[in-house]
Amino acid sequence: KSGIKRAWRDATRHSNDKPEMNFGIYALDDGSAKKTLLAAAGLQNRNIVVMEVQGNLSKSERAQALHILATPGLKRAAKVLLGEPSPDYRQHVKDGLLKEKQARLEKANAQTEEAPAVELTEQEQGIWFRRDPVPDVSPFVLGNCLANLTLPSKAEGFEEVTFGWRPESEASDYLRKWIKEKKIDTRLEDLEPTNWFKERWQVWQMELQTWQRKQVEYKEKQKMVAMQQQQGQMNQQNPQNQQKTLTNGENGSVEGKDSKQAPEEEDPE
Repeated sequence: KSGIKRAWRDATRHSNDKPEMNFGIYALDDGSAKKTLLAAAGLQNRNIVVMEVQGNLSKSERAQALHILATPGLKRAAKVLLGEPSPDYRQHVKDGLLKEKQARLEKANAQTEEAPAVELTEQEQGIWFRRDPVPDVSPFVLGNCLANLTLPSKAEGFEEVTFGWRPESEASDYLRKWIKEKKIDTRLEDLEPTNWFKERWQVWQMELQTWQRKQVEYKEKQKMVAMQQQQGQMNQQNPQNQQKTLTNGENGSVEGKDSKQAPEEEDPE
């Protein structure tokens, strides 16, 4: 081991494919050392395995890797492992799950002399792949590349393309179904509205404003009708108040006339 420590932090883009370095060493953190190693890898007479899930399923990144490893005498092969795993791999997964379950039980029963042997449940036996706390591809990166995932082919420059678990047709169907399922719960970061959507959105905004204006006018009209109906009901329920108001009005007019005629009745003497 190198002994170089990494500053841990919870990052949304952290993944097994492209782990964040955070070593505090510029050549390691910016990827310069990785580029140098990749450039030298093609010159060595040895097998080279490129283990990146997202990079190996992206046609553009496969082309970049093939360009870096375009060394005479170097055979470039692609091995596809998709779909239901082989019995050997499934047994490997079961052994790992059983070992982890036994270790958890022994830790819980540390005070006892011996922990009982554990067995996998029916649900655990049906697990194909072990789930790691750190994802192979971060959700952010997966949302950007989900629509561009494809399987490799010889037309891209591979001398050999083999399918280890399932035939090419089944592997293609598995990838297509997996992408369809992931689109349901994965946020796609690179989606942009088309011109058709923008035009329809403007029309919708104009229609919405028209509907809102008509709604306000309708509410005001209904409010006035309700006030008129309420006033009419009050007049019907209290007819005496209406007559009293009219009587007071007539008396006031008569008194006004008498006050005007009063000076004419005075004695001139």
